[in-house]
Amino acid sequence: MDPLGIDMDVLPSKAILDYCRKVLPWTERVIYDEENNEYYVFQSDTPKEIFELLDEIQPELDFEVRVYEE
Repeated sequence: MDPLGIDMDVLPSKAILDYCRKVLPWTERVIYDEENNEYYVFQSDTPKEIFELLDEIQPELDFEVRVYEE
């Protein structure tokens, strides 16, 4: 274990891998509201399958992905 207590031998979950490999590349930028909440802005040509995948894996992620809708 490293000094911060993070076990570096643990593999990321399938949800994290799917997010990093399939969802994150479609992110155009992240914006913040007045309360410092993150909102992800996706490219205009993002396939609906990416949003469906995000809906599917969201409960398994240990962070919230809020989609900014203009």
